[in-house]
Amino acid sequence: MGHTEVNLSIYQQLHRIAKRALRWEASGHSLQPTLLANDAYMQMLHQQQDPCSERQGPINLGASIIRRLLVDRARHKNCLKRGGKHGRGKELPPSIVDPRNAIDFLELDDALRVLEEQSPRVAKIIELKFFGGFTHEEIGKQLSISARTVVNDWRYGKAWLYRELRGAESSESSSA
Repeated sequence: MGHTEVNLSIYQQLHRIAKRALRWEASGHSLQPTLLANDAYMQMLHQQQDPCSERQGPINLGASIIRRLLVDRARHKNCLKRGGKHGRGKELPPSIVDPRNAIDFLELDDALRVLEEQSPRVAKIIELKFFGGFTHEEIGKQLSISARTVVNDWRYGKAWLYRELRGAESSESSSA
């Protein structure tokens, strides 16, 4: 397989990851999988000469980049909503953003950073499953562990995140 074919395959996989990651966005968002995949691919190329040379694999790297892109976008959006440097200073109407269906990527990213310190493998599994939409078998292959280990770590990680995110939610409501 030639270099161009490998890069096309990586791009197609990034597009698949982007499409799966965007399912957690609020309805009415303007971000398209193609744009997200383009940005992720360009960052991969900028970070290294050959995206295939990443030690853990290009798809693993791609899921991490897509996570960072979505978190950066959420930070920027929050800045604008709250009257940032050139922000509008008012919230988006509920018809555009439905908080019941959207994931707060900033809270999720903060929680994942804490989990990465405690259990890097579990955090990577959460990232690949949540942002990449990979199956247990695909994640096991990427991380060189069994699918059963992925299932166990996924269960633990989901429970840990649920407690962590619910704790952040209840402390916000009690301080209001």
